[in-house]
Amino acid sequence: MRKKITLIVLIVLIIAILATSAMAIREARGMNRTTTRNHVMAITNWLTREYTQSSDWRRVAEGLVSPYEARGIPLRVTLISRTGEVLYDSEAQDLGNHLMRPEIQKVLTTGEPAEEIRYSNTLKYDLFYYAAPSSDHEVIIRIAYPLALEDNTIRSVRSHVLLIGIASIVLMSLILAFAIKKVTEPLETITESFESLAGGNYAARIEESHQVYPEVQRLSSAYNRMADTLEEQQTSLLQKQSFLDALIGSISSPLVVIDQKADVIFINEHGMQAFSRYIDPVKHPYPLFLLTHDEEISRHAIEILSGQTRDRTLVKSLPTSEGTRSYQLTFSPLHRHRIAILFHDRTAEEEAARLRSDFVANVTHELRTPLTSIRGMIDTLRSGRVTRQEQSERFLQLMDVESERLERLVSDLLVLSDIEQNPTRSYDETFDLAVLADEVIAQLEKYASEKDVTLKLSESRHLSIIANRDRVKQLMLNLIDNGIKYNRPGGTVTVSWSVSASGAGESQLPGKGITARITLSVEDNGTGIPESAQSRIFERFYRIDRSRSQEPKGTGLGLAIVKHIALLYNGDVSVKSTLGVGTIIRVTLLVPAEEQE
Repeated sequence: MRKKITLIVLIVLIIAILATSAMAIREARGMNRTTTRNHVMAITNWLTREYTQSSDWRRVAEGLVSPYEARGIPLRVTLISRTGEVLYDSEAQDLGNHLMRPEIQKVLTTGEPAEEIRYSNTLKYDLFYYAAPSSDHEVIIRIAYPLALEDNTIRSVRSHVLLIGIASIVLMSLILAFAIKKVTEPLETITESFESLAGGNYAARIEESHQVYPEVQRLSSAYNRMADTLEEQQTSLLQKQSFLDALIGSISSPLVVIDQKADVIFINEHGMQAFSRYIDPVKHPYPLFLLTHDEEISRHAIEILSGQTRDRTLVKSLPTSEGTRSYQLTFSPLHRHRIAILFHDRTAEEEAARLRSDFVANVTHELRTPLTSIRGMIDTLRSGRVTRQEQSERFLQLMDVESERLERLVSDLLVLSDIEQNPTRSYDETFDLAVLADEVIAQLEKYASEKDVTLKLSESRHLSIIANRDRVKQLMLNLIDNGIKYNRPGGTVTVSWSVSASGAGESQLPGKGITARITLSVEDNGTGIPESAQSRIFERFYRIDRSRSQEPKGTGLGLAIVKHIALLYNGDVSVKSTLGVGTIIRVTLLVPAEEQE
């Protein structure tokens, strides 16, 4: 920029100085011409006044010309008659007729003095001719003055003017270069600062005190204020962006932003994973239909943007990487004709609602059956139709069975409710698993004998664990009770366990030993479980013996309680069964454990 400005200013300066020099030379030429004309006119007018026919013109002319010749000026005096005859000439003799000379013709025509500039064939240079009639108008007196003297003067003036112009150009160029440098240097500094600012360096500042010109100081001050404002805004934007990124990253639901054409321009990580589409829509927008495969969603979003509808929610079942999921879509219009769509997964809620409904229906059914039986038998006894003591005893026995069944159902419901409402591993204590197993077997020994089932404990090792003893006892009771109920006469129920190191990522409880994987197995050689039912036996109220011809053997909550206790200790349950061969149910618990001698 500095070179360009210097070149432009220098060109303008040269043109201005040359134009000024040309005008000065022209004015000098004009002034010199005027001086020459006035001088020649004065000489001529003097001669016309002095003219008489008796004058000795040779002496007069020589007296006039001599001083000029002494100075090297060839002044020429000529007397011409009205017929054009040359009566006298100070430079030549025997000249031809001058009647047709332009200046002579003008004098003869107008009677007034006339002037003419013409090249002299005799003297071979330009002359200024001035002719005037004598006082008696008998002759015409003409003075010729050489213009070569004028040209010499002009050349001298031109040389001096050009010399002064060149000196002025050089001097002014140096001054201008210095001044332009002083102006452009801060501008270049400011330009570099702006480029640095545009490149993202918001810390760049200009030292105002180093600027010479007040205008540049004001510009530097304005730049520094602007940079301060931009830096503050950038910091604020980065903070907001960080907050927004953290907020969007914390949203566990798919989030999509679309434009007025229903093209996806943003999708969060959860949305990409849910819909298995990992294209970056910021660089490559794509239609929303390719994500949801539902045209109604795109149409509804466009209707919201155009103001055709105010409904901001929509419930849809959409295909995802985890299968078909139920979503509640919430539409939130943004600026510049954009709209954000939040996909709230309602699948778990709907499943929970279904499970609650099934649970209420099952509980109602399970409670109604024994209550109806008891109420019916009470009504029968009240009616007096039962007259024999044996029948009364039978009715009372049945009422006792139904009430006991009702009591077991309520007890299991309370246990299951307590586990769900108190999921924390509270009341943990140290106890021996082998001792607890012996205790449970002893408690169920009588019941097993009635069913002609043998209970066996295949483990004799003492294993000290830290857990809720009542919960683990409940788990064993339900598993062994199930093994007895669904066994055959002469069958056996075998209890065993194994210990292994916990897997990666499983914690160690400080002061409570190493967290171990306890696998508790209860095996029977009973009737077995059909393969179609094996995946459902841990559901609440699910029983294999649904037939009306069979008396229910349990409440349908025992294995559900087992599953919840296993989950309480970060474990799981599994079943392996073959019809007619038997069943093995394994429960895994992750608890601090230590084998004892």
